Amino acid sequence: MPVPPGKTIRIADKDFSPGSDNKEILSIELMPDGFSFAILDANAFKYQFLLANTFDGEQKDFSLLPDRLLADPEIHDLLSRKYLKTTIACFTPQLTLLPNELFIKEDQEAMHRFSCSVPVDHLIRTDRLNNLQGYGVYSLPERLVGRLGQLFPGHRLWHSGSALIENMLAASRLEDWPGDLILHIRKSCFEVLLLDKKKLVYFNVFQYRDFEDLMYFLFYVLEQFGRDAKSSWAILAGEISMDSPGFTSLASYFGKVSFTGRNDAYRYCLGFDNYPHHYFFHLLNLNFCG
Repeated sequence: MPVPPGKTIRIADKDFSPGSDNKEILSIELMPDGFSFAILDANAFKYQFLLANTFDGEQKDFSLLPDRLLADPEIHDLLSRKYLKTTIACFTPQLTLLPNELFIKEDQEAMHRFSCSVPVDHLIRTDRLNNLQGYGVYSLPERLVGRLGQLFPGHRLWHSGSALIENMLAASRLEDWPGDLILHIRKSCFEVLLLDKKKLVYFNVFQYRDFEDLMYFLFYVLEQFGRDAKSSWAILAGEISMDSPGFTSLASYFGKVSFTGRNDAYRYCLGFDNYPHHYFFHLLNLNFCG
């Protein structure tokens, strides 16, 4: 089930004790319409806490999101603790991918501006993508980057698209799945990846109002690459359930449709059993990024 606007999902292990001496790892995902974070017990390699919140509307000033997140006393207490490692992913609709052989650090901003509009108050950021053998270039508000640095010293910052690409490529090789199309579906946008022999050939983000829009954009991409839906295996992650009309629609067009599973490298407290394994894919795999 997706998180309804203005609602919160909270999962906590019965043994979760904020402020304990356990060594813990923090993962955070920030989006214009919400946020989520999870805490991993590094000793037991077990996710012991998760909180996801969506807003009734998008945050107009993305740089204010960290302070909105910390306005809740419980969240402020949890996020103000010391962690072994903190990884943060920020979602923006624009990401420029460059293979290693074309990446020149001095030219990265010009290459990103060539394909995307960059507001004057934004900083250019770069993620090194080892599984892709390339780089992801994007921009974030300077105020947001500075605030995250104040709140979470030493954190690792990723574009959520970079994290998705790295984790999906790693999963496709480790799990040996034959899927050649990956959809990560959010409330108002979706990310699509096309694979050929486990190599990425296409990535993009599309905004949509209803599932008909999603299907239109998806089939436009397939047509551009000469892909036949009936011959494709679609792997789904994100906010889509097996009993939803969207899944029924996808299943009627594609040769095979399945969902991502949870990362077997981790354990999960009992509360996670109330949600499908393909939910929170971004958040629960951030630790596998670099």
